[in-house]
Amino acid sequence: MITANEKPPKNMGFTPRLMRVDAAAFYLAMSTRSFLRLVESRDMPAPIKIRGMALWDRTELDDALENLKEKRRRENINPAYVLMGISKDDSLDDDDENENGND
Repeated sequence: MITANEKPPKNMGFTPRLMRVDAAAFYLAMSTRSFLRLVESRDMPAPIKIRGMALWDRTELDDALENLKEKRRRENINPAYVLMGISKDDSLDDDDENENGND
């Protein structure tokens, strides 16, 4: 049991729910500077302020990372479509029609 005068060990065997900026950046395998740029661009969440501390919620970081991955998937354009003059939206519509049996 941890009393008020004791600190928990640095390596508790799990990732804490709330993290300071250096731990949040480390959790995402990037530099603190890169992480703060993503926060500034709103690709990563803003910190939660508790008694003057800026803390990031691990679950919000996970969600933001999933959103970035999904954004990348949506923006990813197949070079073959560009050469054929087909937009990504057109290619998705054609696939949907073929899957439904409507040519």
